[in-house]
Amino acid sequence: MKKIIYLVFLTTTIISCSSSDNNNASSGCLNPPSWLLGSWVKYYSNGMETYIDSKIVITNNDVVYYDYQSDGNLASTPLSVKDSYCANSSLYIVNQESNNEFYMWNDTFGNTIVYHYFYKLSSTSFSYDNFASGADPDGDVYVKE
Repeated sequence: MKKIIYLVFLTTTIISCSSSDNNNASSGCLNPPSWLLGSWVKYYSNGMETYIDSKIVITNNDVVYYDYQSDGNLASTPLSVKDSYCANSSLYIVNQESNNEFYMWNDTFGNTIVYHYFYKLSSTSFSYDNFASGADPDGDVYVKE
């Protein structure tokens, strides 16, 4: 009888500690709250003209970053968190938390932990901070596109 109980315990432990568990908090890697879903832009103004500086598109399981030049063209290839971190075993999401006013995740980049904070300002805007441990956050404001 003791052997059967031990086998059940051992099997449960092995299943619960499978290699697919890596603190991603959801099977889709990211799990942003519903208030954050959509396409968001950050504008830049030099006093004479205003243009889109960057854009963040947030879906149920991904966050994609776009950087723009002043002429409106993409400055670089968009960065997908799902493609860069969730599909790469050497880069991974360490932790994520959310509620009705806040969403955060942190990931590893080499030996550095990078923090991503989204603070809800209204139903059409949020403040985004992205910084490595020890750095000061910049708090860029994004508005619903």
